[in-house]
Amino acid sequence: MPTHKFISLPRPVKCVLQGDHLVPTWGAHREEEKGKTICEFSQPRNWTDRTLSAFLLLRSPRQIAEFVVRFGTLETQHSGGFELASTWLLWVTRAKAILSFNDAIDKRIRPTQRSEEVLANLIGGAIGSQIKSSTYHGIRGARHFFLMRAISAWLNSRISREGQGTAVKIGIQRKSGEITISHEPTCLLGFLILQILRRLQGLRKRANSRRCFGCKAKFQSERSIQKYCRRCIKGKVRQRDNMRAFRKRQQAGRESHREH
Repeated sequence: MPTHKFISLPRPVKCVLQGDHLVPTWGAHREEEKGKTICEFSQPRNWTDRTLSAFLLLRSPRQIAEFVVRFGTLETQHSGGFELASTWLLWVTRAKAILSFNDAIDKRIRPTQRSEEVLANLIGGAIGSQIKSSTYHGIRGARHFFLMRAISAWLNSRISREGQGTAVKIGIQRKSGEITISHEPTCLLGFLILQILRRLQGLRKRANSRRCFGCKAKFQSERSIQKYCRRCIKGKVRQRDNMRAFRKRQQAGRESHREH
C-alpha cells in the first residue's frame, strides 16, 4: 500500500460500459474530506499537454472508457451516479466546435453551420440563439464575442463533486506589488478548456510571429511596424542597420548629384 497521499483527482483502476453508463472501479483507499477527494495511489494524475489531443480523438464509448482509466472522469453533473458516454461525446463535439469556430475567425470566413449550432447550445439563452442571426454575419468582433461566451460557459460549468463549484477555480494573488490571476482546474473538464485556451493562444502567437531582420529568428511583434526582436534592439543591431541604410542613401544621393 502506498505510504503517501496525493490530494488530487483520482483515476479509476477500471471502467466498464453498461449501456450508455460509464461505471468506474476505484481503488480500495478512497475517502471524502471537506469536499475534496483523497485517494491513495502510486501516481498522481497524469494530465499532460497531449491530453486534449487524445480527448479530441474520442469516437466511441469504448475509447472513452479507456480514456477514463488514463485520465479520470469529467466530473460533470449527471443523474444515477454514473457519467454517460453520450455526455462525453457532446463535450468532444463542443471542443472541436470551439477550435473550428476560432479557425474560421482567423481565416475570415463564416464558421460552419454545425459549429454555430454547437456553440449556440453551449452558450444557451437568448444570446446563444443570436449566433446565426444575419445581423452578425461578416462581423469579426461579433464572432469573437460568441467565442468568448462559449469559453466562459465551459469555464463556469457546474461539476458533480461537492465543494468544488465550477470546472475552473480562479484565484487572485498579490506578489511583489503586482496582482496576478491564477486558473486552477478542479476537474478534467476544467483542465481541457484551459488546454483549449492555450492552443488558441498558441495559434494567435504563431499567426503574429515575424522573422527578425537582424538574427533571422522568429519573434512576437509588439508593434505592427516592428522588424527586429527585442534582443537585437537592445544589442543595437537595429541602430547599426539603420545607420548603414542611411549611409547608403547618402552615397547614392552624392553619386546622383555628380551625374547631373
